[in-house]
Amino acid sequence: MILLIDSSDSFTYNIKKVFINEKIKVIERSNLNVEKGNYSVIIIGPGTGKPKLTYSFLLFIKKYYKTTPFIGICLGHQILCRFFKMILLNSKNIKHGQISSCFMLNCVYSNNIPKVSGFCKYNSLVCKKHIESKMSLYSSNKLLEGMFFVHKKYPILCIQFHPESFISNYGFRLLKNIVCYFKKYEL
Repeated sequence: MILLIDSSDSFTYNIKKVFINEKIKVIERSNLNVEKGNYSVIIIGPGTGKPKLTYSFLLFIKKYYKTTPFIGICLGHQILCRFFKMILLNSKNIKHGQISSCFMLNCVYSNNIPKVSGFCKYNSLVCKKHIESKMSLYSSNKLLEGMFFVHKKYPILCIQFHPESFISNYGFRLLKNIVCYFKKYEL
């Protein structure tokens, strides 16, 4: 079962729609429970505001990140990046509801996606790799701002753009590639 954490954002339902053929449980971020669940993937969805690592959220991520694949989208991306010691900065190119060209590395996640693809952005913050971070860059925009990071050891992906947006060119394909790969992943 996929666990989708809703940060009070309407795009949560676009994510749910991508996985219409999957078992998916949606919970509000404010209702996070640290109790162990049996999830194939945990998705921290988009939302407004700054990425706050509340104590309960910190405990939740600590409990699951070594045993369950994570995908963070926009605000979820920023929360996971902060958890893994990345630096949060203001973007040089603020975009809201606009397409941004992203350069993708050739990997299992970008299967059948052009190397340069347009994805929807709704953000003013970006994450930058810190020397202590265990994250690798897999996609950037024209300004070389990180748009997609992958943990070096665990199946954790952080995506700054919105693949679930209907205006993202290959967004649904990207999300399906990721979840398909995670289903085969053995921890």
